[in-house]
Amino acid sequence: MKLIFEKIGTTNRFFVEFGFNEPNYTSGGSGANTWSLHDAGWRGLLLDGERENTAINLHAHFLFQDNVAQVLNKYEVPLELDYLSCDMDSHDLFVLKAILEAGFKPRVITTEYNANYPLDISITQIDPTLDSKLS
Repeated sequence: MKLIFEKIGTTNRFFVEFGFNEPNYTSGGSGANTWSLHDAGWRGLLLDGERENTAINLHAHFLFQDNVAQVLNKYEVPLELDYLSCDMDSHDLFVLKAILEAGFKPRVITTEYNANYPLDISITQIDPTLDSKLS
């Protein structure tokens, strides 16, 4: 990740990672996508549905299309952040769409995919807040 920003430069060295899935940066596990940026002195917001660790700015929030902008604003995320990591393994598409529609303009976005599915198949879960509107 650092190599990308060496090539394109940075604006504010701010990141957001949702679906953090670790209690801190040193716990091992699958690893944070923002680890190297954090180690390089970047600052950012980490979000997970269950974990909280204010020492690293990790906060417990379940994100949906109808609350994600409010959560980002609550933690004063700049509109033009440098990096956004999306990893909820569910309705990421709807959350990302809401982030962009709210005026956030991340310079680099990554999202994880499930290697159990072929690359030519697109699968996403419906955001539960949308489900009631479809019925």
